[in-house]
Amino acid sequence: MRIACGLFVLLAQQLAAQDRTWPAPVEGDFVAKDFRFGTGETLPELRLHYRTIGTLVRDSRGRAQNAVLVLHGTTGSGASLLRPGFADELFRSGGALDAATHFLVLPDAIGHGRSSKPSDGLRARFPRYDYDDMVRAQHLLLTEHLKVDHLRLVIGTSMGGMHTWLWGIEHPDFADALLPLASLPVEIAGRNRWLRRMVIDSIRGDPAWRAGDYEQQPMQGLTGAIHAMLVMTSVPLQAQKDAPTREAADGKFDELVASYRQRLDANDTLYAFDASRTYDPSPRLAEIRAQLTAINFADDQVNPPELGLLEREVARVVDGRAVLVPISDATRGHGSHSLAALWVDHLRALLARSSRGASVGRVEPAQRIWGRKEQPPGSIWFRRVFELRHPVTTAEITVACDDHCTVFVNGVEVVAHHDWMRPVHVDVTRHLVSGDNVIAVAAKNDMSNAGLIFWLDWRAPGVDGTVVTDGAWRWTATEQQGFTLLRHDDRTWSEPANLGEVKRGQNVWGYPQ
Repeated sequence: MRIACGLFVLLAQQLAAQDRTWPAPVEGDFVAKDFRFGTGETLPELRLHYRTIGTLVRDSRGRAQNAVLVLHGTTGSGASLLRPGFADELFRSGGALDAATHFLVLPDAIGHGRSSKPSDGLRARFPRYDYDDMVRAQHLLLTEHLKVDHLRLVIGTSMGGMHTWLWGIEHPDFADALLPLASLPVEIAGRNRWLRRMVIDSIRGDPAWRAGDYEQQPMQGLTGAIHAMLVMTSVPLQAQKDAPTREAADGKFDELVASYRQRLDANDTLYAFDASRTYDPSPRLAEIRAQLTAINFADDQVNPPELGLLEREVARVVDGRAVLVPISDATRGHGSHSLAALWVDHLRALLARSSRGASVGRVEPAQRIWGRKEQPPGSIWFRRVFELRHPVTTAEITVACDDHCTVFVNGVEVVAHHDWMRPVHVDVTRHLVSGDNVIAVAAKNDMSNAGLIFWLDWRAPGVDGTVVTDGAWRWTATEQQGFTLLRHDDRTWSEPANLGEVKRGQNVWGYPQ
């Protein structure tokens, strides 16, 4: 029977390799000598297992140019990200992190995968690590072992997303860009902390745990921990679809619990959840200098959007942006972080705006425009026609209006925005064409003061550019049918009033976001 199972696993691995659209990972181990943890405990040898995909490229000074650090979630490993929804979308030829042009590093964090962890033998005598220790070990792996002195990007899912925030704080000049997924840059508190306590206390409360010195898994405590994890990461909408009857729900529940039981160790799980106890990057977010896009999901029960924490905290990052992916048939709650098709356009936009010399728009100011300086409250309409001579690879708009605006690109509505205090960022790559394009804006002012600011940053092979609000725009006080379309005749429209200059990172009236 074991031989048959082994053959089945080998066949599955071979089939997976045949289906893979990116090079096979190269695996290795790095041993950090006398690693000292934040608690003061030490390990004579701390092993970090890792995978690399692709080839490292250096510039003329020997500095790494194309390295990407990819970080996994709690109880996962680097291998857990080598799945079709993540790796096949990102690492394939033409993907946002094409393995032919990027050097991808996927480590197993301390306590996870094939890195040093309690279940190796020390059990509860293993040092009580935290997220700071995990990030410090990742830095040693890169700098001492792989000789990577610079990262193009740090991208992380869940716990890896929280590590990504810490990378931006602890090593502000090490990476060009940061993409934390399904995470918040704040202390673990509220319901999130309660659920983590459920995991920890369930294991510790089982007499069979024996202070970590069990011979057999403390199954009652581990099962209680698994129950809490299922509540933590499940999605009500999808769970109802997957299990619409009591019988189906019971069957799915038993299947999930059994799967977790097979792969989890009680001590490893306890340590992994306990590691978040000291996490709180919020006081130092202003120290982040890398370009940052943080992506969360509207159906994520771990980081629910109604808390408003991501939007509040990302405003403190010098060049930080928050994205909330709405609920759809494709989203899977917290697990959406591993479905790259849901958010890859935002990754492409981040890579475009963070590349060296990529965007003249990073420094180019926009004019605050309106119809007239003393325009009465009401609605007005804007248009801007411009030419693109190259097929764009990435394009993003940044827009805000006092008080309301709806933006159209070549006739397609791309965003409706109502917050003059904070500009919104939208990827519009798929809406632009080679040749003439038109931006149209329907704007409305509720009171006496009014203004519109806008940037379109685009990038094509070997060239990039920016379109901003300025005297080249046209406006009218009368809504006209078809005004969002390129062919619309706007020759009777007027040049807008210039109400002042606004720089990147400011709102409509020139104040920091």
